[in-house]
Amino acid sequence: MRIVNGYKSTVDTVLAAERGEIDGLCGYDSSSFRAQKPDWFNTSEAHMIIHASLEPFPELTSLGVPHIWTYITGENRGIAEVILAQQEFHRPFLAPPGVHPERLTILKAAFMSTMKDPEFLEDARMMKLTIAPKDAKAVTDLVKKMYASPPELVQKVMRALKPN
Repeated sequence: MRIVNGYKSTVDTVLAAERGEIDGLCGYDSSSFRAQKPDWFNTSEAHMIIHASLEPFPELTSLGVPHIWTYITGENRGIAEVILAQQEFHRPFLAPPGVHPERLTILKAAFMSTMKDPEFLEDARMMKLTIAPKDAKAVTDLVKKMYASPPELVQKVMRALKPN
């Protein structure tokens, strides 16, 4: 396997695959994949060989796409967990420092309410997007866990992410 760097976006990378410049790509979120390339999703045009996330995604599991934990155990699992944790909040909504706690509570509740709104969910379905929000506590707990990683694990993560 040879890693090809330099594509600026997923759209550019997918176009490179269509042109035959590359034979595969990784890090293509399944929701984006389904929305951008519905003619490829779950067809012989593209083979999903693994799904990498902290928890298995039921839709991909039902399609027979194996989860990463099938292949990663022991010390390597801890390294992969730190790397994959970012996917749990890869499109965060943030408020600036100093926002009054009562206002934060209102914003969090409004966000989670929107994530359950039937019209919003119908729009997402029509765009073939998956809506799987995490509440503020779940994201905060995960960030705290990542920051509590032992320094030796962080060093291993940095080595794993360093290009050859």
